[in-house]
Order: sequence, then C-alpha cells, then structure tokens
Amino acid sequence: MKTIENLVFKGGGVLGAAYIGAYQTLQDMRLAGNNDALAPTAPGTGMGGLIYGNVKRVAGTSAGSVFSMMVALGYSAETISGIVAKKDQADFADFCSPDAALHGGFCWGLNLFNWLNDQLKARLTTINANPTFADLHKMVIDPANNGRYKDLHVFAHSVVQSRTIEFSYETTPDVCIAGAVRASGSVPFFYMPWGKVLLTTQTPITKEMIEAAAKPDAASDRYIDGGVAYNYPITTFDGAAANDKTLGFYLQNMSYQSETTPELIVHGIEHWFFTKIFVEKDNTTYKVVSCAVESLFELLNYVKTLTPGTTAAMYPRLAAMTSSATAKTILQKNGELTSDDMPKLTAELTDILKKLGTYKATSGNAAEDIRAIFADIVILLFVIYAVCKGQMPDWLKALITAIKSYLADIFDPIMNFGSILGASINPPANMVFQRDAGRTVFLNCLGYQFADFWIPPCNTQRLIQSGATCTKDYLDLIMYT
Repeated sequence: MKTIENLVFKGGGVLGAAYIGAYQTLQDMRLAGNNDALAPTAPGTGMGGLIYGNVKRVAGTSAGSVFSMMVALGYSAETISGIVAKKDQADFADFCSPDAALHGGFCWGLNLFNWLNDQLKARLTTINANPTFADLHKMVIDPANNGRYKDLHVFAHSVVQSRTIEFSYETTPDVCIAGAVRASGSVPFFYMPWGKVLLTTQTPITKEMIEAAAKPDAASDRYIDGGVAYNYPITTFDGAAANDKTLGFYLQNMSYQSETTPELIVHGIEHWFFTKIFVEKDNTTYKVVSCAVESLFELLNYVKTLTPGTTAAMYPRLAAMTSSATAKTILQKNGELTSDDMPKLTAELTDILKKLGTYKATSGNAAEDIRAIFADIVILLFVIYAVCKGQMPDWLKALITAIKSYLADIFDPIMNFGSILGASINPPANMVFQRDAGRTVFLNCLGYQFADFWIPPCNTQRLIQSGATCTKDYLDLIMYT
C-alpha cells in the first residue's frame, strides 16, 4: 500500500469544501487525521485520540492553504467540518469603501485574517498575538504531541518581484501564519493585496494598516493570490524526482454544466434575505428554500437536455407531487392541453407567489410548508416551460425574451470579467500529467463557481460528498490495485 507523508491542496475558493469529504475519507481509511472526535481528553478540546497515517507535511495555495492550515493544526475531519459549518463564508466578504478599493481589492480580508488567527491561537501554545511558523514547528517536534501537528507550506505571489513566494518554517519562521494564508488567498480584485509589513507584526491588524500596506506606492512588497502562478503546489516536496509519498487534491469541474451569473445573484439575494430580514436561529427555512431554488435551477437545466419522450416519463411522478389542479390534470393527460390551460397555470402561479410573499409561520412546520410551496412553484414552472411552451401567449414569450436580453446586457460583461479572473488564478500548467496524475486525486466540483461566497448549504454538502466519493474511488483504484 502507498505511504502518504505529504498532502497538497489546490486553490479553489468555496469549492474547497470538497476537501472536507476527501480528508474524511483519508481518515476513515486510517491514512491521515485522527479519532479526536471519538476520544477527546476534555470537552471541546478535540484532542486526545489516536493519530492515523504517516503525514508529516502539508502544502496549499489560496483556499488550499486554509485547509492545509487546519490539517497542520491537527484537527480531525469531524472537527474541521464542524468549524466550517458554524462559519458563514459570506462573512469573509467584508467590503471596503470605493476609495480603499482603488488599492487592488473590494474587500479588506480582515475578517478572514481574524478567523484564521482564532483557529491558530486555539491550538498553539505561544505568547505571540499572531502565531508564527516557528510556533507551529515547536508543536511539530514536541514528542508529547505524537505527530499530531504538521509542518505547513503556503504560497503567495509577489507583486513587486513577480514570482511565487513560499511561506514555511524553513523559509520564513518568523512570519505569522494567518498573514501568510491571507496573502495566499488574496484573490485579485476581490481582496486587497496583503502587504509584506503585515507578515511579521505582532500588533492587532486594522483596516487602516491593510490599506496603507496595499497602496502601489508602499515601500515594501505586496502579495496576491498564489494561484496566479502556482495554484497546485504538487512539486513542493519533490527533489530531483517526483516524490511518490506526496498525495495531491485537485479541484476540477467534471460537470457538463456550470453555475451561471443569475444563479450566483439569486444565492446572494437568498443569503441577504435570510440573514438580514427573515432570521432564524438554526436557519432551517433558509436551508429548505435555498435547496428548493437549487432544485428549480437543476430542473430547468435538465429539461433543456430532454427529448419529448423522456420529458413525458416524468409526468406521473410530478403529478403526484403538486397541489396545482391544472398542472395535475395536464400531467395526468400526458401533456394534452386545452385553450384555457395556460391562463389557469399563470393564475395559479401568481396565487402561489402571493402566498409565499405573505406566508407567516404559525406552527413548527414552517420548513415543510415552505418546501410544499416551492415544490408547487417548481412543478408549475416546469409545466409552463416544458409542456406548454408552444401554448405560451405572445406577451409571455415577449416578456421572457426581453428579460433574457436585459440580463445578457448586464451579465455578459460580468461573466467576461469573471472568466478572465478565473483563468488568471487557475492555470493548469502546475500539473504535468505524466508526472503527477498518479499522485493526484481529482475532486469533481459539480459545476459550482469558486467565488460563490453565498453558496447554499445544500451545495456545500454536495461538494463535501463529492470530495469523499472521488477520494474513495482513487484509493480503491490506485492504492489497492
């Protein structure tokens, strides 16, 4: 069986959630991680269990550097999952003023830095306000820790030197880890560049300090996302030849469809509404609604690929799921229409939307009520779009065409900007197939976008499951055959 001593994680924004599932699979197969979640020494400490595998070093870029840091701190897969579940990723989008944005990014990135620092201070014994790579290394070499902690290597891109910079105990022992990881994740135009002067300070970081250090005329260097040139640091631990004890995780879209800009905007609206307007302690309704909306997008995308015969095969099941009398009748008649079916459908859709807009929870079944309402909306839209397409009145066809044209005028430039940005921080050249394919686990990102900070909880869970499935398939195929 292959021995794994080094783990490497590619950059990929919110898609890094797939790493949770991947790491859980490694832990389940006793190749990495620990069983702290099953045998902690004290409540809440998450420490005290058996250490699995032979992993000694971890490396990552951008989002991969964040996950690498969590692994280096000796967290179990369950603990990492719990920490991520409690954190709203939208909090990391701490937008700054337009004047400050002129210095290279629309967000401060201070929330991300503080969150990283909190994780470090919870696990490292140090007097430093901002724990360093030297602080981590002391925990790595301490025999009492039994190999729990790992040496960490993260990568950022120097603006002044125009080259990749490695941060680790070997190269930068006095650099604070949270600063290095924040620098590695400085997505161009999204986060402000991270100034070199901030990497060794032991005073609390402020927005004013970030802005001053990010200015193009700042005396010292500035760093942006390491993914600009080294998004997949698979060669970190190589010598003259490729290190066959290194296992890398590569985020890759293997879906035939990708999220569109309108979907991302809907995610942002959903998140804003359920965190600012309709706030619940456990966010149950948000989880249900966002999942229902995702189902609608998936259904509409799926319908585009269907032939009339395969579409009709769905009719009986949908008929049993809807409370719409008109939709049920049309589906039960295998799509046969009468002249007044379309007006009835649009009227029922209007009534359901009004019902949703005026809904107030009166019992403990709010989630089920919302789920039922959205199921009706999804099925009605399906019937209108897939079954009654040819019967749409001219005004509705014209409205749909106008909306598509309007959205295209607004979103096409945004998508063009996003594609350029994505290409700039996702270069494929870091992986040489012949050298690296055998030591790389390709994780399917399911078509989701790396910058979807408002990604619905259901999509995060799908990413986690995808990471687990892809890793298990790799281990079964590569390591045991």
